[in-house]
Amino acid sequence: MSDRRASFPAPSPLSILLALALLALGACGDDDGPGPTGDAGPGVDASAPFDGGGGEADAATEPDAGAPADAAPDGGTDAGMDAGPPCACPTLPTTCTGPVAGPVFSPEDPAFGEQLMEVLACADESLHMALYLPGWDCIGDALADKLEADEDIVMEIVVDDDQCPTFGGTRDCDMLRGIADHPRVTIVDDDRSALMHHKYIVADGTSVWVSSANMTEDSFCEDLNNSVVIDDATIVGRFEEVFQRMFTDGSFGPVEPEGVTESAPYRLYFSPESPISSPSGWFTALTDAIAEAETSVDVMIFALTRGEISEALVAAHERGVEVRVLSSFRFGGEAAIQTLQDAGIDARVADVHHKVMILDGETVATGSANWSMNAWSNSENSLWIADADVASAFTDELDRVWATASPAE
Repeated sequence: MSDRRASFPAPSPLSILLALALLALGACGDDDGPGPTGDAGPGVDASAPFDGGGGEADAATEPDAGAPADAAPDGGTDAGMDAGPPCACPTLPTTCTGPVAGPVFSPEDPAFGEQLMEVLACADESLHMALYLPGWDCIGDALADKLEADEDIVMEIVVDDDQCPTFGGTRDCDMLRGIADHPRVTIVDDDRSALMHHKYIVADGTSVWVSSANMTEDSFCEDLNNSVVIDDATIVGRFEEVFQRMFTDGSFGPVEPEGVTESAPYRLYFSPESPISSPSGWFTALTDAIAEAETSVDVMIFALTRGEISEALVAAHERGVEVRVLSSFRFGGEAAIQTLQDAGIDARVADVHHKVMILDGETVATGSANWSMNAWSNSENSLWIADADVASAFTDELDRVWATASPAE
């Protein structure tokens, strides 16, 4: 029998280069959404750079629709980067002693992982989780342990469909793969081009864990993140309301502007709001707060790509307000950062994945949203805390990192 082989023309050098380029772009995630050549969604400037890294489209290692095209998603590791040595998996306590309220910070403080584990351990009835990037099998193991230890616990989870897709009936994300088929676990996808970028967990309807961290090893072990636990009934109720809108109603917005939820010392905003071509309520609150700052504005932000923010910071600097900006090294070269430096503002970079502003040493804005183009169309939260002790804890963290951070360039 003759050996018959099909004959194909040899690929040209140009076609090889194009194929490699497409593969490289496909491997890149971004914390705020699709990249410059991707579908940014209606009302979004498709030319805006990605705003993400670490596995989150709009976060440090997550993709962000304001981040450069070669940035990785938030909470993950950029392709080709050395993820560093693994850190110990946080473990689920056998008894509930109650989570610290925080704030706590990764990766230096062991309390960061312990706080989350206590939230899981102390839940008696339900865990409602809105998680952009569920990528760390260690946390999946803790959830499996919780299901085994507590026969009454029910877990309802909302995820971004691009970060935890289903292929052949199997969830393709390390954290949820082992529990996705459990009878007391239900997972809902956002199924849209914009991101479900939240990172929060409501436990028993009585407390909420709110973080800048994705459920990834990078977010817990490498990136600079923060988390708090809130038990204020009004704030917890609002987080639960938005969760049910996503999980039960399958509605991810945009919605008509709903305003701010207030319960001293907290203020809480959600997006997306209609129209997504206009600033979300939390974004307007940021620029207004900078305009009203009297003594200082300290920033720790994964992605700052919005010119409105940099212009507000420059105006504050010019009227004598002390301004410090600590951003991710992935975004040190952005035009918004260059604007700050041109005005004489000290801007530095580190492995930041926070989304934090500290105003006059008294109020902190934190949550899930980067200050980028796609954040207006993403599902985001912005939690404000008017508490000098909380602000002091965040300032101490910034001071610690600031001392060894590099100049932005």
